[in-house]
Amino acid sequence: MHKAQAYFTTVSGIPLDIGAKELADNGKQQAISEATFGKVRVTKKNKRYYITLPVKERLSVSTQLKILDEALHFLFDAALKLQLETIAISRGSVGDVLWANVKSNRFYRVVKQKF
Repeated sequence: MHKAQAYFTTVSGIPLDIGAKELADNGKQQAISEATFGKVRVTKKNKRYYITLPVKERLSVSTQLKILDEALHFLFDAALKLQLETIAISRGSVGDVLWANVKSNRFYRVVKQKF
């Protein structure tokens, strides 16, 4: 089992990917306030880390891609800092960004290889 779950939201906490929606439906999504685009929010519950990546709020797809790139970079940094061995991340579109664009992101590829 993964020790960390990464998921994407808007800056106001609205789920953007399948993983975030499942966490919200199960009451496990962490409430966020005053989030910053692309900056990860790490919370720990029991022995599991929940890593929130706020990446959208009424933006063009090209801007969302830039923010997604930054968010994945911060995810990689956070995973190294927390010394995580694995991270779970749902495979699906993130808001208006198709999964094909997410998985082709350079930081996603680095995170995938490392974790």
